[in-house]
Amino acid sequence: MNTTLGATASDEFSNKEWVYYKITHYVLAGIYGLVFFFCAVGLFRKVVRYSQYEDSTERTANRVWQIIFYPFIILGCAGRITYLIFSTLLLRTFCDHFSIIFLILATLASFLFFSAYLLIICQWAQTYHAETFSKMLKVFTVVNVVLYSSLVVVYILDFYFYAEYCFNKTVPVSHNLMETATFVYDGSLYILSSFGFIVYAVLLYKKMKRRVRSSTRHIIVFKLKFLAIVLVCAFCVRSIIVVYFAFPNHAHLMKKWWFDLFFFFSLEIVPLVLMLLILQINTRPRDGDNAPLIVNHVIY
Repeated sequence: MNTTLGATASDEFSNKEWVYYKITHYVLAGIYGLVFFFCAVGLFRKVVRYSQYEDSTERTANRVWQIIFYPFIILGCAGRITYLIFSTLLLRTFCDHFSIIFLILATLASFLFFSAYLLIICQWAQTYHAETFSKMLKVFTVVNVVLYSSLVVVYILDFYFYAEYCFNKTVPVSHNLMETATFVYDGSLYILSSFGFIVYAVLLYKKMKRRVRSSTRHIIVFKLKFLAIVLVCAFCVRSIIVVYFAFPNHAHLMKKWWFDLFFFFSLEIVPLVLMLLILQINTRPRDGDNAPLIVNHVIY
């Protein structure tokens, strides 16, 4: 069965490995729960502030980006927690008979996290090109509509062409092209987003050299460089692994209890947490330092 990015069949583990597998998934679910809580609190604070204060159009648009940003992380964490718990508690009785549901649980969170990263790219693009908030919001909305519509089509085709396999695991996994397509789609999107981060990090760096005063520039430059490097490296490694293991003849290499720990922690949780922490660092200019609003645009 090829519906996860890690080991999926408890009968392929020894008793000791199966214990490690369950512990790993519970620990990962707990970490995603902490990220979920952090983002839920952040969203609540942003909504309260947005409703209480009147601000400039530019700053209001910035807050709207933030209010849109957090739900994607929250929903992604909820989906990942559900997958990790289900794959641990219900693996023997559920997974083999409802593989289409496991495919959705295993992949949907990745696309939700991608939307959060895409939002940052759109905001950086808005800053560099001096576009209006409404125009970039339309771009972001259209891209997401296309993204999730395509994903739903793949899920439907998987269910339509492989219905018997989806409920009874009778069709060999090597015949399920839709599952392979889902993972290739996932990997391709993250590769494309890595280019987006590289391009706009460089462009914004050049723009800030001309517009942002020295007392604040080094903080913003550090954030841009660090965030772009971490995300690009994580996305490239992630995409290579996802696409490589999307093909059934490579799937056996994933069936180790530690694979999910490596993949989800190193390539998903760490980039998410670092991104959230970096975006929370205070970059307000010192008193008397009239830095332009590009500072507030680039970093939340």
